Amino acid sequence: MTRFPIPGYLRRFIFRTALVRTYRLAAYTLFAWLILIVAAVLFLNDQLSDLTVRYTLGGLVLISGLAGVTANLVRLFSLLHQDLKHLSPLRLEWLLARFTSVGEDDRFRFLNRFFLSPADCPDPHFPFIRPAKPDIFRFLLPGAALIFLAMLPWLAPAGWNDLWFPWKPSTHLSRLKMDVIPGSTALERGDSLQIRVRYTGSPGPLNLQIRFEDGQVLTEKSPNNRDLVFIRPNLQQSVVYSVGNAWFQSESYTIRLLDRPFVSGWKLTVHPPRYTQGRSFVHPQSDGNRLQIPEGSLVTLQARFTGDIDSGMVKGWPGNPVFRSGDISTNATLFHPAQFRFLLTDIHHLSNRDTARIEIGLIPDEPPVIQAAPLHALTTRDFRIPLVVRLADDYGLNRLIAEYRIRSVLDLMEPDWIRQDLQVFSSAGQQFYEGLPVWQVPGQSVFPGDVIEFRLGVTDHYPRIPGGHLVWTDVFTIKTPGTEEAFAQADSLSNQLTETMEELRAEAKELEKKAKQVADDIKRRSGSLNFTEQNRLNDLASEQKKLDEKMENLKQQADDQFTQLNQSQVLPPETLQKYLELQKLLEETDNTRLRDMLEQLSKQLNTLDRRDVINALQSVEMTAEAIDKQLDKSIQTVKQLQLEQKFEEFTQKSLETAMEQQSIRNEQSKPEANEDKLALRQDLQTSRIEDLERTLDELTKQARELKESSTQTSKMDQARQQMKQQDMTNLSRQTAESIKKGDEEQAAEQSKKLSEQLQSLNQQATDIQKSFKKNQNMVVLEKLRRLLTQATQWSELAGQKPPASDVKKWGASFSDQLLQSLKPFQDSSRAISAMEPQLGLLLDRDLESAANQLANARDQYVNNQVSAGEQNRAGARVTMNGMVYRLLTMMNTQSGNQGGASPDSREKGFFEEMRELANRQQQLNQQVLNESGQSSSSGPGKERLAQMAAQQQLIRQQLSELMKQSGGQQQGLSGSMSAVEKEMEAVAEDLMKGIDSKLVERQQKILSRMLDSQKSTIEREFEERRESQSAKQTNRMRDFTLKTGSVSPDQRGKILRNLDRYQESYRKLLIDYYTLPDLKRPDAAVPNR
Repeated sequence: MTRFPIPGYLRRFIFRTALVRTYRLAAYTLFAWLILIVAAVLFLNDQLSDLTVRYTLGGLVLISGLAGVTANLVRLFSLLHQDLKHLSPLRLEWLLARFTSVGEDDRFRFLNRFFLSPADCPDPHFPFIRPAKPDIFRFLLPGAALIFLAMLPWLAPAGWNDLWFPWKPSTHLSRLKMDVIPGSTALERGDSLQIRVRYTGSPGPLNLQIRFEDGQVLTEKSPNNRDLVFIRPNLQQSVVYSVGNAWFQSESYTIRLLDRPFVSGWKLTVHPPRYTQGRSFVHPQSDGNRLQIPEGSLVTLQARFTGDIDSGMVKGWPGNPVFRSGDISTNATLFHPAQFRFLLTDIHHLSNRDTARIEIGLIPDEPPVIQAAPLHALTTRDFRIPLVVRLADDYGLNRLIAEYRIRSVLDLMEPDWIRQDLQVFSSAGQQFYEGLPVWQVPGQSVFPGDVIEFRLGVTDHYPRIPGGHLVWTDVFTIKTPGTEEAFAQADSLSNQLTETMEELRAEAKELEKKAKQVADDIKRRSGSLNFTEQNRLNDLASEQKKLDEKMENLKQQADDQFTQLNQSQVLPPETLQKYLELQKLLEETDNTRLRDMLEQLSKQLNTLDRRDVINALQSVEMTAEAIDKQLDKSIQTVKQLQLEQKFEEFTQKSLETAMEQQSIRNEQSKPEANEDKLALRQDLQTSRIEDLERTLDELTKQARELKESSTQTSKMDQARQQMKQQDMTNLSRQTAESIKKGDEEQAAEQSKKLSEQLQSLNQQATDIQKSFKKNQNMVVLEKLRRLLTQATQWSELAGQKPPASDVKKWGASFSDQLLQSLKPFQDSSRAISAMEPQLGLLLDRDLESAANQLANARDQYVNNQVSAGEQNRAGARVTMNGMVYRLLTMMNTQSGNQGGASPDSREKGFFEEMRELANRQQQLNQQVLNESGQSSSSGPGKERLAQMAAQQQLIRQQLSELMKQSGGQQQGLSGSMSAVEKEMEAVAEDLMKGIDSKLVERQQKILSRMLDSQKSTIEREFEERRESQSAKQTNRMRDFTLKTGSVSPDQRGKILRNLDRYQESYRKLLIDYYTLPDLKRPDAAVPNR
């Protein structure tokens, strides 16, 4: 193709037009990329807020944008060059014609259309210039693809990071926030530094480090969107640290360590006024004396502080000057010594963490006044002193201190003061401080007769700050009630109680008399009750109600008396137990039913028949008679209490007298002994011995009046006769005379003899006191006997067999009845616990176990679990039989030297072994019940059946050996136990075949027979009326013949049931004697045993 030259002006114009077009295209492209960058930053701010990510993405966007512009320019110039190179003559001619025909202003528009619209060409068949139309979106695609590839690691799931994008950085911090706790950059020595870093960004793990300038590094790792907490404990110096990782490092933070403020030195310079004769002086910090400063003196305070101080104030100084540095110097003219006390207070740390209060004050002339109010309630267990404190002036912070010491009557050494810090309080002017915490002396260290000395003090400073002063009150002295006072109080309370009961007894008799008179009058007449009779009945009901109220007051009086005597700690437990018995007697005097009946009677007098009224009045007579008997028994108990209380006092006095006489003997042996003091002490001993003689006479007389004190009465009378024979009073007088005369040898001999006699008297009193304990054991033994009788009856009741039908309903009801019947046992156990806590604890454990088993049995019957219910009911019976055995053991222990009944050792062994076998049989029955319906004749079930069969055989063998070892002692049980052994053997054989309901019933029968055997043993070996007595030598001639009808059938059966208790010769004789139909037997000689 022919090339035509293009004029130079036209070529230049064309290229200039193309360049302008190129600039416009570049502007459009860059503007589009700018909008894309802004949108990405706004949309992905939370995910891509890290500066590193921002710079990376910005750079990628800029590079891709420049690449797109360059591509446009290269393509445009290549098109222009190609089209101008191959421009045809026709097109050039047409172009020149059009170019020269248009004006100067339209030439640019013409060229623009020429390049953009090829349709304007007049000759479409000739080659023409291809359009230079730029495709902006086509040029944006490469950059967009590059950006997407760069962002893909952050947009992909976290699990893909390590697998597909190994170039992803390990951590990316976006936003960092740090707090120091406490919220200040200034801490004190020993505080812990806590740094909290909050971050967002990468969902992967984040590793951060705290780098300190001292070389220590703290590292933490946490999931994304969490806070990291760094802790550096126990700071000892200021630190500088920064937070960061491999991609980022924060700025440095400084933690300044502050020192607490402390007064390093202070002094007061005093300039007295000129009209006085005083001279100036300086009061240094080390001087703790009080100042005597004339009024009107000019005083200068100078103080120096160390540590970090923000501000402070001298409180109490005139004008309360404020300072803001470590040194202060202030002047003041003072006219009252009290103004010398001041505080350097309100010193703030730069950390603003707390306020330090430092006292360096002086003491005013007027000390505080402390008062101790009288005691509210003085007992040896509750020693309380309410305090009243009055301060003379503003003392600021104060500390209340108490010191006490206890002087014991038995300790002659000087006791030490014991200090207690009571309270730190603040004062403001003259005040009375009432209601402060009550000071309480530990009660366990105070005994009757001790003297308590105490004093109170107030100090106006903390101990570590010098310059304070401690002011003490006078010593207060309080004497606790001694033995004499306590016994006098107990005797007075007992007398009041006796008088009250005597009055009630008289009122009860009067009520009985009135009821009898009213009943006799009503019997004489017929018809309805008249007005007079109704009034008399109403009065009778009112008197009965008043009597009930007085009885309730009597019960409360007895309770209060027991509480007071229990707190006195001077009465022995045996005497206190009598009060518990008295309370029990009064509780049994319950007339609620009679009172309700009389009230109902008084309301329905018009409708009742005379016969009903007479019956009601007879109930009144019976109740009044019962009250009279009950009160008579209570009065005897109170008199017994008084006797034991007074004798306890007598025993203690005899001990003190013997100890004092021994002390006199020891003092006589010293060379420097003071004869006058010894003689005076011996005269006091004479008075004590006379008092002991009078007391013993009164106690012997009081013991004779009691019904159940024959043993104590004889022993007291023996001790009284011995005192009169020894004539201790006269011997004490002779000893005093010998001491006064200076006859040391004779005085020492007489004092020795008197000391031995007093010791012998105290030993006799101690033995009599033991006899009271012996009576206590008899009371316990009697309660155990009653409880044993109840337990055996309960065991017999619990052994009833279930009916043939409706076992579920019967079992639930019967188990509940048995559970309710355990309440009397619990009451008896509590009564025994009051006297013997250890015995009561064992009984309570058995009763609780039996109650739980019965409750479970009741619930199982209700839930149609009959077999399980039977097992638990039998278990309760086993537990109660165990309690019976325990009761037998307790009674054997309690009887001791009392001569009470105790089971034979062989019988105890048999009972214990039988009880153990019954327990094992019950456990086996429970295992069989659990396996019922689960075991089979093959596999693991067969093995379990074999094991249970082996256990049944073992129980059978041990039962057989037990019966052989008992020999003839258990002949009455041999037949029944033989049947049990055969049944056990049959059950063991059937167990190998499987478990069914019949097998479970057979095992239950075996257990019931074993329990019955225990009950039979108990009935034969112990009865409530059986009580052994000490053997006595007697010679009696008896006729061994029996008359006809002298032996009842019951007695005959009892003798035959107890044949195993006799020897073979007796056993044969008795069998022959009582099995004959006719009891007319000739005389029979009794064979020798």
